[in-house]
Amino acid sequence: MARKVLITGAVGRIGSFLTRAFAGRYELLLSDVREPADTGGAPFVRADLSDLDAMRSLCQGVDTVVHLG
Repeated sequence: MARKVLITGAVGRIGSFLTRAFAGRYELLLSDVREPADTGGAPFVRADLSDLDAMRSLCQGVDTVVHLG
């Protein structure tokens, strides 16, 4: 079973690169305050990192967080 990876700041330059690089290798969950043009099929959640309750919920079931936001 693939590890579930949350990428915060997924819409930025590095986040977009990592999304493409990790696609097919990991189960991705993407998050940012801006909507992406394309997620490559990965689920996207618009979230503000300063909202602790939202972040707790977002991290449920996630194995690894790549924090870029």
